[in-house]
Amino acid sequence: MRAICALCLISFLLGATGCMRDMKPLLHGENLGEIKVQAEQGHSIAQRRLAYKYSHGKGVKQNLTEAVKWYRKSAKQGDSIAQWSLAFMYEEGTGVDKNLAKAVKWYRKAAEQGDSDGQWLLGTMYMYGKGVGKKLSEAVRWFRKSAEQGNYGGQWRLGVMYEYQMGVERNFAEAAKWYRKAAEQGASDGQWRLARMYEFGNGVDKNLSEAVSWYRKAAEQGDPDAQWLLGKMYAYGFGVDQNFFEAVKWYKKSAVQGASVGQWIISDMYKYGKGTEKNFVEAIKWARMSAEQGDSNGQWRLGVMYEYSEGVEKNLFEAVEWYKKSAEQGNSGGQWRLGNMYKFGRGVDEDINEAAKLFRKSAEQGDSGGQLRLGIVYEYGEGVEKNFAEAVKWYHRAADQGESESQWRLGKMYKQGLGVDKNLFEAVKWFKKSAELGDFEGQWRLAIAYEFGEGVEEDITEAVKWYRKAAAQGYGPAKKALASLTI
Repeated sequence: MRAICALCLISFLLGATGCMRDMKPLLHGENLGEIKVQAEQGHSIAQRRLAYKYSHGKGVKQNLTEAVKWYRKSAKQGDSIAQWSLAFMYEEGTGVDKNLAKAVKWYRKAAEQGDSDGQWLLGTMYMYGKGVGKKLSEAVRWFRKSAEQGNYGGQWRLGVMYEYQMGVERNFAEAAKWYRKAAEQGASDGQWRLARMYEFGNGVDKNLSEAVSWYRKAAEQGDPDAQWLLGKMYAYGFGVDQNFFEAVKWYKKSAVQGASVGQWIISDMYKYGKGTEKNFVEAIKWARMSAEQGDSNGQWRLGVMYEYSEGVEKNLFEAVEWYKKSAEQGNSGGQWRLGNMYKFGRGVDEDINEAAKLFRKSAEQGDSGGQLRLGIVYEYGEGVEKNFAEAVKWYHRAADQGESESQWRLGKMYKQGLGVDKNLFEAVKWFKKSAELGDFEGQWRLAIAYEFGEGVEEDITEAVKWYRKAAAQGYGPAKKALASLTI
């Protein structure tokens, strides 16, 4: 698969830029026999073209070793396209033993001749520290040389460096400028990155409809990242009318191409029946594909399906393994879910100290699930010293994000004056927020407030209403309270 990908990139680059340089009458023939003759006579362009035919099986049986041989002959004569093509074969280990140092050597030869493809390819080696010491300032230098020649591969990569402050000061306006240059040449990587700048208003005025337009251009070219990003716009109604069916269409296109993000998102759509029939078998299939690619969001989702027997037989040990894989990558969702397994001894030995550590890691990343659970362990002194003020702090952070359980728990702290001054009005405020999100305990606590006039005017009708809502969800205390009020 790696060899195929390497050859695809060479094919793309030659199609997009390299072949344009060969539009001179340097060869007297185009058929394989004539090219072979001229290659054996030492004609560098014929050698490179013969290499290309061998690498892609064009008119001849594919032979990667022969491809490397002829690229090397052409490269040694100074043909810059052959130089970076040979470099790519060394980088990927295609037709030759992988050798990153040799890859850098040949990329540099092409780049120093002013070859714009060789320049950005050399830049990527510096960016990732492949075959050469990682040096972002050098990556920027080579991307810029390529970009200033109008090469869109260099342009969008230079934009990335500006956007993420890599080897250069962060400058969203510069990032957007270079993304636009690449986008206007039809480069999908430039298009969806420019779209994202419009979506979030970075370096350009926020414009969701413009974002949708650029996402669509890239998505219609088959870019898997653009496809799931366009799907997201439809799913949330950003810059376009909300349409779950369109969202699923684009998520699926992305997923089928192997994009791990598209895969776990389409898994969610099948799991919850959004824009498609609910289908746990499909949900787990796509979650597994994402997880096995190492996507931390796909991993914890697959863990959830094993934990709760969704489309697969319940297996707490498997759930723990996938949560661990996710958590070890620093994923906050994986962290608090793994913490839960340690807290309750599910699929792993009970360890409240480890649970508390994982909840904190998640909470400090801003995950409301981790914040809620960290608040709980502080409230009850589980794995940490009991501290009501800390509990209130973490409940508040989660509640402010709309986490319904945190909301009623925060309300309870205000009602009882734990870690905060007693305030029945604040308590009711948070009970109501939780209740309106459908949390049965929030509904029950709000009903109590109305029944006894705690922080709100006594109102039996309202109390009955909220008890009924909680009771309808099967909450026993609400059923009992409702029965006593309606005798």
